[in-house]
Amino acid sequence: IDGNGRVGREILRLMLKQHGFPSIFIGPKNREEYLKSIDASNSGNHKAITKFIVKSLLLVNKQLVVNGMEEIVKSLKNNKKMLKEKEFVRKQYNNIKKKLEKIKFAEEK
Repeated sequence: IDGNGRVGREILRLMLKQHGFPSIFIGPKNREEYLKSIDASNSGNHKAITKFIVKSLLLVNKQLVVNGMEEIVKSLKNNKKMLKEKEFVRKQYNNIKKKLEKIKFAEEK
């Protein structure tokens, strides 16, 4: 069994973690793009792998923010004493969600 790909992806995750970034997931949906960027990098074009990593980090962060804001809104739903804070958080959540939904990559346009 060839484990070079798994080892390479784990090294990438460790490097990201070491520099304070979240882990990225390379799965069936983005595997082809990942492999193409690796091939380009092997040919000396490192822009493709850099773009892939940055795009993946943006998508991870986008999802983390949305999930975190959803959890805050859920936790405030049952607390009537915090009605003002709840509305403030809901507005902030909606504003952030709208901004994050506007992030598009060339492939999505």
